Amino acid sequence: MTMTRTHQAYFSDLVEKLFRQGLEAANQHTDVDYILSLIDFKEYGKRFGEEVLKHASYTDLKYADKVLSDERVIRSTYAIEQALAFIAPTTDDARNIEVMAQYLTSGVLDTETAMNGIAEAGDAVQNRALQLIHERKV
Repeated sequence: MTMTRTHQAYFSDLVEKLFRQGLEAANQHTDVDYILSLIDFKEYGKRFGEEVLKHASYTDLKYADKVLSDERVIRSTYAIEQALAFIAPTTDDARNIEVMAQYLTSGVLDTETAMNGIAEAGDAVQNRALQLIHERKV
């Protein structure tokens, strides 16, 4: 698909919005404007859009953007994330430690997310996760 100016403007705005939201949520001490000033969003948005359009149509993306911006979707997503974060998968603490350690080291998460998860986990999960990583290396 050929990128029109409308597509390029949409993707430029989208990637800038995504970067801004991510940086603002990440750390209150982050100089968001400085980091954003380092990125040529027009050029980045064009490359980003070309890749995205290989996998989904512009119409689909606009629809997804509309749906994901709906307050009901935002509330529901937040509720699900909270339940996943705070409700243990079992009522047995030892099993929960094993489940979390196995999950964090399973490869289902990207490396950064897995490392952050391990770093933020309790000592027991951290120790078991490191043990699992070590066992795979040996």
